[in-house]
Amino acid sequence: MRIALFTDTFDETNGVARTYQYLVQYAARTGLALHVYTYGPRTCQEHYGSVTIFRKRRRVPVHYYWDLSYDIAPNLDIRREFASHHYDVVHVATPASLGLCGLRLACRAGLPTVGVFHTAVPDYLELRVRLMKRGWGRVAWRAMRWFYDQMDLVLVPSNCVARRLRSVLSVPVDVWHHGVDAGAFYPDPPREDGRVRLLYVGR
Repeated sequence: MRIALFTDTFDETNGVARTYQYLVQYAARTGLALHVYTYGPRTCQEHYGSVTIFRKRRRVPVHYYWDLSYDIAPNLDIRREFASHHYDVVHVATPASLGLCGLRLACRAGLPTVGVFHTAVPDYLELRVRLMKRGWGRVAWRAMRWFYDQMDLVLVPSNCVARRLRSVLSVPVDVWHHGVDAGAFYPDPPREDGRVRLLYVGR
């Protein structure tokens, strides 16, 4: 199986990027044929065994976060690169510019498409943008439904999110369990004082 992955974030420090960094490591280790289309400071290719990463420079970036931006200009290089390969499935990681590009290319080629709902963008916007409380949150959810209802399958990180999306989407929703790297994160041996210490890191 040959997979084309479209993600607007890969080299940055965030949960979505880390997920796909792990996926690239897994694909290279197991021989899974994976092509990653993402952004970078310049257009180039990197090869890791069965994995190829196509980094494309943004043409007209519009920043929506300090290290993330939306490219409002179509990238013909991506279309040509995509058309020069045979794929069995398209994996769309984000509902941003590269995600939209991957969805369009998959639809034109008649390929099955898997989308991933990593972030509840409407909820996030509602917390950060005051205008969202005046109905813009509902508009954002309509846009998300339009995007994800074009997929053949939508993956989500938890059962809670799955229940929520099944109530609003008309396509199958399944859980993509991320788990924890037990080699990198493990409990220390019990301390001499017997006290229990907990640490949570997140938003």
